[in-house]
Amino acid sequence: MNTNIWLTVGSFHALVLLIPVSLVTLYFRPGSWHILLALSAGLLAGFINLHTDEVQVPAALLLLFGILLGFVKPTRAWLWALLIGVWVPVGQFVVILVNGHPGILQEGLGSLLAFAFSSAGSFMGAGIAALAKRASTGS
Repeated sequence: MNTNIWLTVGSFHALVLLIPVSLVTLYFRPGSWHILLALSAGLLAGFINLHTDEVQVPAALLLLFGILLGFVKPTRAWLWALLIGVWVPVGQFVVILVNGHPGILQEGLGSLLAFAFSSAGSFMGAGIAALAKRASTGS
């Protein structure tokens, strides 16, 4: 089997393994669902990024989940940006290392733009939460 198949199988199984880990974690720490959602969304975006040549879908996922988590927990917007955005570059650098791909400048460093989308989403969500809070207390 070639390395792309192994990467697909490995990344898919990481997503599947997250399901029972999430269930056990939620049983013992129900308040940690924010972190699990951020990790799951980031892993999903990273997985999709590895299997498409287009950047729109992973970028939209990073932005969307950043907005949602930033709105729900605005005081931790920086954490959501980090937990959601880290998986796209991690996946890209793993592919580069496994394949011996020379595209580290184009693909590897370019994947760091995932942090821009997750940060923009998280801080937009936090901003919307602040505006909503101000509107509800002002009326």
